[in-house]
Amino acid sequence: MKKKILFVILLVLVVTGVFVIKSGVQTTRNVVIVKGLLKKVAAGQGGIQAYPPSPRTLEMTDEEVNAGLNLLCGLGNPVIQVVNFVKNLTGGKEPTPIQPEIIALPCQYFRNFKVKLSNGKYLAKARLLKPVKGNVEVEGTLSLRDERNVDVKFEKVLLDNQPASPETASQLENIAQQEINGIAGRMKDLALQEITVSEGKIIFKGIFSFDELLCSLGLKNYCPIEANEVKMPEVKSPEEVPANPEEVLPVPGGAFIRDKLELDIDQDGKNEILALYVLSAKIEEDPSPWCGNISGEKLRGDFYLALIDQDKLQSQVKLIPEWFENGGKSKNEKLINPRDLNGDGKELEFTFGRYAGCNGEEQQIVGYSFNDKKLKNFPFYKDKNEEIAVFISDSQKYPGLVYENGFLIRRFYSQIDGDHKVYYEWNSGLDKFFFQKEEISR
Repeated sequence: MKKKILFVILLVLVVTGVFVIKSGVQTTRNVVIVKGLLKKVAAGQGGIQAYPPSPRTLEMTDEEVNAGLNLLCGLGNPVIQVVNFVKNLTGGKEPTPIQPEIIALPCQYFRNFKVKLSNGKYLAKARLLKPVKGNVEVEGTLSLRDERNVDVKFEKVLLDNQPASPETASQLENIAQQEINGIAGRMKDLALQEITVSEGKIIFKGIFSFDELLCSLGLKNYCPIEANEVKMPEVKSPEEVPANPEEVLPVPGGAFIRDKLELDIDQDGKNEILALYVLSAKIEEDPSPWCGNISGEKLRGDFYLALIDQDKLQSQVKLIPEWFENGGKSKNEKLINPRDLNGDGKELEFTFGRYAGCNGEEQQIVGYSFNDKKLKNFPFYKDKNEEIAVFISDSQKYPGLVYENGFLIRRFYSQIDGDHKVYYEWNSGLDKFFFQKEEISR
């Protein structure tokens, strides 16, 4: 499934690159390669209007991936031209124009992307545009978490030929996973079964609807609409959120204070202030029906949890969510909710989640370190690997993270092998959760 999701993101990049066929910007060789890939995709679809989609296999070479990416990046927004080409190729309906801001292409992050596929691994190079600038080189692996989610692992990250900091490497890994799983999350009928990375190629097996991919990119013309269903309204451009004029807190200028809580987090007998603030805050409408849409409106930006003691910013932690729901009752929901997740009998830990698919989200735990005297992430440690967030599935039957009987218990559901129950033990000296055992049941 993870491999199928990667297929989705790679196919997006490859397909959109066809715009260059008309613009004449890129080489004839790349155009020929991409046209050949599109014909292969169309042949494997059996008609892009087919529903429900049937399982299929698609093989892509690293040459095809690189050709598509080279055509795509740096050429503006070619999606309309791409769809015209694909529909002409496969005999489908004509698309209607859309607004460029509806579509967020992964190429906003890089240029000059090159990938080399080998047995079980990939080596990718690119010119990074954000969140930092420079020449980046990544070596890593892909694995299938479930039918709708892929785990992207970066084993080595070089920035301008120097090892990237753990924070930067983690941020880049998270961005890659967000981009892939975000597109997949908007595809109702996606069901990945297998992803295989071998020498010079990647093979995807499973169920995939090309129309759903176009719909997930914002082409409403390709979204299924029942006879009695009302068409979704046009998506408005994101609206910038000004700073709160009534809030006087020592956070960066222009920050929007989304939530705050008074709590004696350092146990000194006096309350401190915890503030969840947002930089570059924007409110964005989201009328599309998909798993990651609850309220129809999102507050996006860069989120931080700050500890303010005696009117000074004592410490802060960057949070992983890309957005928080902002429509209806969600606008005033508390986001800073203290819990006891390490078994010390004190509700001084906080969880924050990032959408990771229809089956759940990734959650980080933030707390106050009595060792370092500051707010920090409480990471998860297993097999010499450390992660600041783990995938969980909340349900009415059980919470995704809970402390019980001496363990932090993490639960999630996989469509491949069922319910997972993972046990961690808290190490107060290292401020980390260490893996102990895992139980799987169907």
